[in-house]
Amino acid sequence: MTVDQLLNKARFKLGDTYKAKISDYSLLDALESVLTLVSTALDSITSNLLVKRIAVPLVAGVGELPADFQSLVAVEDGWRHAPLNRKPGRGEYQLLGNQIYADAATVNILYKRHLKVTSISDSVPLPDAFTELIIQFMQLILDDPASKSNDELLSMIAPEVYRLAAGRERTELRQNLIFKV
Repeated sequence: MTVDQLLNKARFKLGDTYKAKISDYSLLDALESVLTLVSTALDSITSNLLVKRIAVPLVAGVGELPADFQSLVAVEDGWRHAPLNRKPGRGEYQLLGNQIYADAATVNILYKRHLKVTSISDSVPLPDAFTELIIQFMQLILDDPASKSNDELLSMIAPEVYRLAAGRERTELRQNLIFKV
């Protein structure tokens, strides 16, 4: 689903199909706020919904983290985090600000990305199962933007995000018997 399709669906649910009450800017701003809340909620649970793999090229041992970087999940190939009181050695890395430091030409990382849209032609960066949740919280933000703090909104959205994201990984769990007869 594109952002434009989501905004049209939101307009229909909000009773503003003729664009008389809510501006496109306000709708897009509300969507960005909801995506930020969903990103924060997904970052705090063990879900791979936001996980992305990338090879970061390093120049003189320093590389730029992606613009959508939210948190590090893992550095591949068994790399370890080096203490900040010394330069990283072979097989070690450090994160400082928006940069990664390592003694290598590239570092392969898995990271959780921050959800963001830049235009109405972008794809919504979440599965369609999140559509109703997004619209519900867009409406909450649009109805009275000053009534709830980000912490209150996050505490409201986090259980719903968890409910939608839970069970997406490891759909087939097998138990090992603890004994044999």
